Amino acid sequence: MPIQGWDIMGRALRDFQLGKDPEICLIVHSDYGGVETLPVEIFFRQYQDLPELERYALDICRGRVLDVGAGAGCHSLILQERGLEVTAADISGEAVNVMKERGLKSVLQVDINQWEPTESFDTVLLLMNGIGLVENLEGLKRFLVQAGRMLASDGQLLFDSTDFTLIPEVFDVWATLQADRRRYFGEVEYRLEYRGELSEPYRWLFVDQQTLAQYALESGWLFQIIYEEEDQYLARLVKDKA
Repeated sequence: MPIQGWDIMGRALRDFQLGKDPEICLIVHSDYGGVETLPVEIFFRQYQDLPELERYALDICRGRVLDVGAGAGCHSLILQERGLEVTAADISGEAVNVMKERGLKSVLQVDINQWEPTESFDTVLLLMNGIGLVENLEGLKRFLVQAGRMLASDGQLLFDSTDFTLIPEVFDVWATLQADRRRYFGEVEYRLEYRGELSEPYRWLFVDQQTLAQYALESGWLFQIIYEEEDQYLARLVKDKA
């Protein structure tokens, strides 16, 4: 039976939560030939361990918050401790169980690309390149429409991404390769490996600022870059009421 990326991720989160090995790592394979190791402890960080971009995003969250792709819930736990009403959502059942064990009060197991919310939120949050879960530009277009239904009338959508156009040594090679594949240069295919098991390939989107601005405008959003650090940026979108 094929193993999905979120299943691999969930197993690693579970093992870390159980204390099996504090140095557990995922092996990340990408279709541009790269292989990297990802320490699982990164999903269990405290506020002081977060990069400035993520801290800033958490500091401007308000009202009822939906944390999408919450993983082990490190961001949600910080918000909950601050007294915000936060719902943590993830597609992985193992991740959901880990978050419950860590004390999160409201947790959902959902595929956000298929989910139709029955309630509204003041902030929808996607961190750690979280917008990538839309997979491609068509998915981004659908999500921007869907997110409008998740938010209260004065709500905000917060997410970060990596702008490959700001990394010339990577962009020049990668854009040519993706053009040959007839794909937008920010659509990357990954496979996760853990304890000898390799997941099925899955897509992840890294969207450049100019393309995001175009899609946001076309979908009726007001778009603002509110934090930048080298090739990383944090975007804030609110509905255009004009």
